[in-house]
This record gives sequence, structure tokens and C-alpha cells, in this order.
Amino acid sequence: MSKELEPMKPDIYKRMMLHIYHSIVLIKKIKTLPEPNKYVNFRFKKKASSKKLIVFDLDHTLIHCDSEEEDIELLVEEELGLDICKEGYQPLIITDPEDGSSQKIRFAIRPYAVELLQLASLFYEVAIFTAGAKNYADPILDILDPEGTLI
Repeated sequence: MSKELEPMKPDIYKRMMLHIYHSIVLIKKIKTLPEPNKYVNFRFKKKASSKKLIVFDLDHTLIHCDSEEEDIELLVEEELGLDICKEGYQPLIITDPEDGSSQKIRFAIRPYAVELLQLASLFYEVAIFTAGAKNYADPILDILDPEGTLI
């Protein structure tokens, strides 16, 4: 069921790498720890796991997802019968479980993200963080880790 993804164009890759660089610079400027009540109580998959935990941010680390401002562009492209995905991006429809509304997004898996997860899972218990909702993250995680063995 997995299909081969074509490599990203150099300009897309360059923009993503610059975004990662600027994010790292911003993180380095953080001087204080969060309040103790803000910590997450993580449960390991295996009770007797001796592996340390490594956490990756889904957005901006493993994937790049188009912002909501581009939703209008998606609708216009679809109405005109154009391919709604930029090169290297995959379409995804997210449905809100509360009201049933749906939103179209497109995302790209960052270069070597899957290979990173494969290697990290050999040595660490891998967890993924996102500020997004479960109905957004789960379909993307199913694409990143279809067998559920890495995360």
C-alpha cells in the first residue's frame, strides 16, 4: 500500500531547512523551564522498556503542512479541476469528530523523516508531539508508520 514519494525540489527543501534552522535558533533563546503542572505524563509502550524516550515534534520536524491561509487556494484549484497537491505534498481530509465538518490540507514528509524514525526506534522509545488535534495527527502518523512499529 505504500507508494514511492518523489524527492522534493531543491527550493522546497531549502525553505524547509531554513525554517528548521530558525526554529532551532529560537529554541536556544528559551531560558526558563515550564511549570511542573505543564509536564506530560507519558506511558511507555512496553512496561519493562529500558530504552530512553525521544520526542519528535510532528509539525515542522517530521512533516510540513500548508497553513490555513492556503485553504482558499486549495478550493480554487479543486474547482478548476487542477491537481490540488504541490509537488512532494500529499492531500489529506481531516474530519472534526464533534461536528463532522471537514478540512482539506496537504502535507509533505520531510526528507529522511521515516529513516530517522526507523533508526531512532532501534535505540529509543519514540513519541510524537503535536499541538494539533488527534484527528489531524493520527492519519499522518499512519502514513509515517503504517505498521505501528516505530512510534
